[in-house]
Amino acid sequence: IGFVVRERSTDSPLLDVGLFRRPGFSLGSLAISATFFAMFGMIFVLTQYLQNVQGASPFEAGLKMTPIAVGLVLAASNSDRFVRRFGAPALVSAGMVGVAAFLASTLWWEPGTSYVAIGIFIFGIALSMGNVMAPATERVMAAVPKAKAGVGSAMNDVNRMVAGSLGVAVIGSLVSSAYTSHVEDATGALPAAAASAANESIGGAAAVADRLGGAAGDALQHAAGVAYSDALGLGLAVGAGVLALGAVAVRRWLPDGRPASADVAVSVG
Repeated sequence: IGFVVRERSTDSPLLDVGLFRRPGFSLGSLAISATFFAMFGMIFVLTQYLQNVQGASPFEAGLKMTPIAVGLVLAASNSDRFVRRFGAPALVSAGMVGVAAFLASTLWWEPGTSYVAIGIFIFGIALSMGNVMAPATERVMAAVPKAKAGVGSAMNDVNRMVAGSLGVAVIGSLVSSAYTSHVEDATGALPAAAASAANESIGGAAAVADRLGGAAGDALQHAAGVAYSDALGLGLAVGAGVLALGAVAVRRWLPDGRPASADVAVSVG
């Protein structure tokens, strides 16, 4: 609030907050923020799932995340063609709904979910995101005067970083809280220190299970894996809800930006 008051009262504001009255600027920023909120949160909890539930090494987990790059490149490089045909509001909102749908699908994940399903999930999210990022960024930049192009570009970076940090904090906290509530029944018979470590995080549970070994260790690892899988689904479902709400606003109020002749050509075609 103090920042907004200061920026509105100075002759040379760092950020002209009046730009948020422009639908292209505010709704484009919303689309980018909601998408990065979900993506950063997803990456944060998914890497823990791959390593501590499915037993992948950090390097293996990184390799398993590579479909993100492929999906982003394919979608972003072709998104301008889809914008010309369908318009930015339709494409960006569809991309956000796509990300939301894939996130919600984790509600059905289990500790042994195959990498085929996980790979399709990662690629599908990236493909959907690619249809959000470039068109939404273009809408933000088109909404600012050329003299303030630097402000528009900087705002895009701020949207990504702040929303991403919030995604890690919010989704990570939700998953952590849900995991603790789900795993406590399986750790009740453990010594206090071991139970505390196992309840605190899936990584702690994996370490305790490794020290226990044998049937007791296997039972704890399985229970913790089930608890984390359930918690991951709940946390990412919240991210899906944020994206779905944002998609409704984007579809309704984001400016199309296409020339009128392009709209006519598409409708006639």
